[in-house]
Formats: sequence, structure tokens, C-alpha cells
Amino acid sequence: MNIGATALCKWSDTKEEGEYYFSFGEYDETTETDNFGVNDGDVFFYCSEGELLAMVGGDSNDFQVIKILNYIQRERQRA
Repeated sequence: MNIGATALCKWSDTKEEGEYYFSFGEYDETTETDNFGVNDGDVFFYCSEGELLAMVGGDSNDFQVIKILNYIQRERQRA
């Protein structure tokens, strides 16, 4: 199960590029993490996997997703 992805993005104003983490989870205010346990400070943007795919090559007011570099998957728990 994919829980997030790292993507190469470019800022609209400065044209700087960087790698950022997109969480496919939701923010948990109590723990200050997403619901997969990823620290909110490490999350650039919360969205669904489909929303991230739709952002690739598009342009928002703030940043452009150039490409998805890798998916982060939940480790399977052993019984």
C-alpha cells in the first residue's frame, strides 16, 4: 500500500527545484503526524495518490510537480 511519494517540484516564483514528500494520509492533530506515523514537519503536501498523479506536469499558483521520484509503501506487519 502506497502511503506517500517523493516528487521533484519547481517553485513558480523562484524556479528552484527540490524533492518533497507528499502524504496520501490525513493529518492527526493529536500526534502531529499523518495517519501513517510520518511527522507533519516532513510532509510537504497532503493529497490522494490520484490527486498527485493529476498534478504532474500541471501548474499551480505556487509550485509545479515535475515528476514522481518514488513511492513510499507501508511495511507489512508480520503475524
